[in-house]
Amino acid sequence: MKNIVLTFILSSLIIIGDTPTWAQEKTEQVSGAVIVVAQTGQVKLLDQNGNALENRVSVGSVIPIGRFAQTDKGSSLTLLLSNGTVLTVQENSRMKVGSFKQEPFDAKGKKVSDLEEEPSSSQVTLDLDLGALVIKTKKLNRRSSLDINSPVGVAGIRGTEFQMGMQPNGGMQLDVTESTVSFTPPGGQPTMVTQGKGLDVSSTGAMNARPVNPETAQNISDTNDAATQASADVSMDAVSDAMVESDNAGASEEGQSGGTENEPESSEPESGESAPASEIPENSAPNVNMDEIIEQNADVKQVRKTGKTGVDIDKLGKFGFNANALDKFLSMPQAIQEEFMGMQINAVVRLMGMQGFGVEQAVIFLQYNTQTRDLILILEDSPFLSLLAQQLDESLVLGTFTRQNLELAKSSNLPSNPVSDPLEDDILKLGEMMKEDGDSDALENILASSSSEWNAETLQSAELANILTREINLEPGFSGVEFLSEEQATQNEFYEEISSLYQTLEDDQIVWGNQAVFLGGKTIDMAEGDYQLPSSLSSAEGFVIGAEKMLPLRGSFSFATDSTKNVRLVLMSGDSLEMQDGSSFKSSLAELVLAARGDVLLQGARLESAREVAIRSMRDVQLSNFTVSTSEKVRIMANRDLHVDGLYLSQNLPSLIMEATTIRLRNIDFPSATQVQLNSLKGAIDGRYPNFGTSVPQTQQLGRVNFLENIRSGGNPLIDRVSFDQFGGNIKIGKLP
Repeated sequence: MKNIVLTFILSSLIIIGDTPTWAQEKTEQVSGAVIVVAQTGQVKLLDQNGNALENRVSVGSVIPIGRFAQTDKGSSLTLLLSNGTVLTVQENSRMKVGSFKQEPFDAKGKKVSDLEEEPSSSQVTLDLDLGALVIKTKKLNRRSSLDINSPVGVAGIRGTEFQMGMQPNGGMQLDVTESTVSFTPPGGQPTMVTQGKGLDVSSTGAMNARPVNPETAQNISDTNDAATQASADVSMDAVSDAMVESDNAGASEEGQSGGTENEPESSEPESGESAPASEIPENSAPNVNMDEIIEQNADVKQVRKTGKTGVDIDKLGKFGFNANALDKFLSMPQAIQEEFMGMQINAVVRLMGMQGFGVEQAVIFLQYNTQTRDLILILEDSPFLSLLAQQLDESLVLGTFTRQNLELAKSSNLPSNPVSDPLEDDILKLGEMMKEDGDSDALENILASSSSEWNAETLQSAELANILTREINLEPGFSGVEFLSEEQATQNEFYEEISSLYQTLEDDQIVWGNQAVFLGGKTIDMAEGDYQLPSSLSSAEGFVIGAEKMLPLRGSFSFATDSTKNVRLVLMSGDSLEMQDGSSFKSSLAELVLAARGDVLLQGARLESAREVAIRSMRDVQLSNFTVSTSEKVRIMANRDLHVDGLYLSQNLPSLIMEATTIRLRNIDFPSATQVQLNSLKGAIDGRYPNFGTSVPQTQQLGRVNFLENIRSGGNPLIDRVSFDQFGGNIKIGKLP
């Protein structure tokens, strides 16, 4: 009943930074920039009608928004968007950046390579007519969007690596190698294409899901690596300057087009008229003669004589100010006065007559765009001033408030004797809790995504988000932590980095079932020691510790349980996962899984589990002087490269599986009793063999299994094909499935 009031009260709990000054940038969006960072062959720019333009495409140039870029056979174009996205237009392609808006940002002396996420929120629309795009984005703000339009549907991106191609016959191919892309056909429902998956769409709209071809995956990785390297040293100051250039170019084009048809007609009276009495707030003073006020006010009279004010005193007559209101107006800085002169009369009269509204409040108010100003002026004085005091982000205000709800929130529409609502109490309690936990960013995102419609389901999602975005110092006794079900954790939008990684583990059949219990957080710092899973979790088939950001593992850990089930322990990081020299992880549970969206780095470490050990990285795995002990199976998987220099295995281990685009091995003695399966992008040479020795060129190592140095089986060196035929009967080399 009072959702908008609750949302406003809750939003007032957000902790915001320093008070801005008039000199700071407004948060309204400007044109983003599309910068050329690499080019090969012939590239043309075309107008909307397909006519070639005279603009030359060269490294460092800024491509105008709305212009098509067309590559010929054997040519390509690598672009850096000002939100940190790198985009490669492959040969025989035609695309354009249809629209691109972005908030200005402080470069802070950074380079593109320093960015982990986009520097400010943005909205990007790309149009792909023909050919293929390979894209890698920084992590996007929740208020941001990046959509690719095609004749057969729209691909929506949150932060990912993928390739999208349009064929001359109208068919489309989408291949995702990291994160998730949402594809929506015209008038249809979205289809989620997850990591390692592809989607074919025919010209008639028929869709066919499939896995990503390994060679396509390698092309995406190589192309994005090259684009990342080409853009790495570009300074964010240069990117910011390019945004100014792009914005000025867009404004110039709008001015040349005349663009006045859509401009709203001013509702303000002419300078010689006064505002209708009905538009003047009841609590403001009646209209008085401006000349009379000036003659009675020495300070104002002096301002008129000296001309210190930034506006024409005579033009102030349209406002009908009383003496106090005029004094307040003339006390404002010149830039603020000029802004007010262009506003509606009744709004300015109300602000100048509002007790508690001064220069500081005016500065904050004028940072909002016209749409936001008009919206918040619907509020009564007290909540209006309270909103300004909180300095809420403009996108949050627009995403939270509507004209209808603000009208309903007026005191005249509220019950005279309000009855306590348990939902209200719970919402306020959550707000206070998140404020105490320092999770103001999470609270802001919850408010922005709720569309002001608070109900029991929204509240529950917000409560779970609060749990999943905490920073946790985990002790062996599990004191002070909360456990969630698999459904609660994996379906919460604020835990998507771990959710998508867990989905990958399910796709790889490393985990299965739906009886896992999750301990989630933003960062989880585990204290070394002996962990005993609580008896309350005895029915769980899996226990997951998943950190959206960091999960450092330092020291010695052991995990045990009283459960009679074969329980799986899963440790996941939304970033990289490392174990330092001397660190160890021993689990009496049936299976131990380490997984990361970034790299997995295990140096001088030891893992031990009762039955199986699995290591999974969405990027690279590096193992150095690493020991793993288990009774049934070891499985090590990487999306890109697997580097091993020193691996020590149990002599009675039945099965070892390694999978990666490229596998490079040093200092390993495979037990003769272990069945070894090594799968790479290109598989075996001549159907059976790896590369032998360090003299093999790097280009020939890519996509292969490489026995670089001191590789043995049962103590016998494997240095060439002859020795491999003699002693490597337990080693099979295959291609990635």
